[in-house]
Amino acid sequence: MSGHYLVDFQFSDPEIKRLDATVWYHNALKERVVLKHNDRVNTQGRFLFELKATEQWKNYLFISLDVAIDERYPTGLTLTATMCRRDRVAT
Repeated sequence: MSGHYLVDFQFSDPEIKRLDATVWYHNALKERVVLKHNDRVNTQGRFLFELKATEQWKNYLFISLDVAIDERYPTGLTLTATMCRRDRVAT
């Protein structure tokens, strides 16, 4: 179920400080995720978040994920996304 997973994004440009994504679930529900890093934080372009695990959302099935790429981002930018199961999940 979706509430058991983490999503890890890695941009090829370490200066990327914002991620704007939409997570889609099987029942047509969607979740918008906006993550911002302060300019003083050195994250190397990496963002990590958990899919919703609240009682209402945790049993929904993940379908897809859309990432909004800002037109001001550099040409040739690549993004690697990984989804993994959390080790410890409260049931």
